[in-house]
Amino acid sequence: MILLYCPWLWELQEQRMLPFLPSPHPMASHRRAIGMALPAMSGTLAVADRLGYLPCHPFLTIRKNKGQPAEDVPAPWIGDFLAYLEDDGGPYCVNINVKATRQGFSEPTVNVSPKTNMKRAEKKAIARQEVERVLYDEAGIPTHEVAGNELNEIVVANLQQIIVYQRRKTPFSSAERLEIIGELQQGMKAGKAAFEVLKAMTGSDQQRFYHAKTVMYQAIWQRQLRIDLFQHFFIDYALIPESRDVLDEYGAWFRRPKS
Repeated sequence: MILLYCPWLWELQEQRMLPFLPSPHPMASHRRAIGMALPAMSGTLAVADRLGYLPCHPFLTIRKNKGQPAEDVPAPWIGDFLAYLEDDGGPYCVNINVKATRQGFSEPTVNVSPKTNMKRAEKKAIARQEVERVLYDEAGIPTHEVAGNELNEIVVANLQQIIVYQRRKTPFSSAERLEIIGELQQGMKAGKAAFEVLKAMTGSDQQRFYHAKTVMYQAIWQRQLRIDLFQHFFIDYALIPESRDVLDEYGAWFRRPKS
């Protein structure tokens, strides 16, 4: 959710297959990257072999035809999020791995049973993270590890509430939208609730109130109305001005790779 809130994010790929064979940079064929010299990736098989983790790489056993011997073929690891961003320096990528807790990056929790060899499973988990990090590092793409339980729950809840309004249409002109946003900004300075401000503008017209509320949520998401997302936002509570910027708090996720 916090990734989607970043205004310079232009694409987000989830559950992206990590190439096990040599592969071009993820942006290599995109029009935004025309003219850029983008390093390639050697593939997870080569990286795992180089790091001594080849026995940990996933393989599938298949039989092409009945009666023929089975054959082991490489299978891909799956990444969590690959974010495509752009700033004044041009487009770039950031790889983000997400687990429920920080321990999840070294202690396996999926497909674990009382019969699981935990020492072997932990080695595989560490190998998986290290191979992915090195693979993307070859392409100049940094990897960040994010633990879900370390995120600010209030920020996440606020963004979840706000994002659902982003594709909704309103009948207002650009000038009317700016007027609504301006009134909300003034109301925030005066310590008023959003409901009070919007009700004063729309009167008893419930449909107009709904559309004005939609404008408010869109303005918050688009960073035109800077409320404090680290405080619970309720439409009938006083608007609280921003004291901490979410993008500063989680800025490491979005930074351009160091050259």
